[in-house]
Amino acid sequence: MPVLTDILWPTLPEHVRRRIGFVSTQRKRPPTLSVYDLNFGLHVGDDPVQVLERRRQLAHMHDMQPVWMKQVHGTECAMISQVPASHNDTLTADAAWTKEPGLAVVVMTADCLPVLLVDAEGRAVAAVHCGWRGLLDGVLQNTIDRFEQAGFLQTGLHAWLGPCIGPKSFEVGSEVRDAFVAKEPALADHFKLSQPGICDKWLADLHSIAAHILSVRSHTILSQDKRDTYADPLLHSFRRDRVTGRQASLIWLRPEL
Repeated sequence: MPVLTDILWPTLPEHVRRRIGFVSTQRKRPPTLSVYDLNFGLHVGDDPVQVLERRRQLAHMHDMQPVWMKQVHGTECAMISQVPASHNDTLTADAAWTKEPGLAVVVMTADCLPVLLVDAEGRAVAAVHCGWRGLLDGVLQNTIDRFEQAGFLQTGLHAWLGPCIGPKSFEVGSEVRDAFVAKEPALADHFKLSQPGICDKWLADLHSIAAHILSVRSHTILSQDKRDTYADPLLHSFRRDRVTGRQASLIWLRPEL
């Protein structure tokens, strides 16, 4: 069975909490770790039969249907309105949202930042895959746009920012920092020099970048799980291991009682 972690979302009001489900996965505890331990990605070299069985079990455990994406570090946000035919990757996108009960939107990560969103009344949910390139190019803004266009943004958003590579582990080149700063000068505050006196290596904070974007675009109440995937052996990390699996973060609307 998949190992599930309780998503701590203390800022979520009870009336919203009753209307949605949300869950995140992680690896088993040592000494059973392997590169594909409880992996949910079909694209990483794992046995696809086992991956599909894990996905089936996850759906059965929570009586919902996850919609799995082929993630490409882009900005596409797909609207999900129908039950997919299988547990395979059914669409190419890096974010998805739905207002249909029982359909779970899901992102897979192994250093990138998973973001789960729900509107303030619990009527629509979204999941967003936020690597640095997606954050730079606007995947989070595009998802907020979809909520706004559908009329779900009037009273604000609740957001959960999940585990990702942390600000002490995520070293990037100056070209990455420069691209963010060129887009918005205030984002310079979310980078720190990796080593004093060396100006071409920076430590980036994906959590704080995403939080800044959300604060600019909408009234958003945040909860953050700041576990560092690179440092935590219970989480998959591509930068740490290169060959590794993917954990999954999911959110869905519960059927009306």
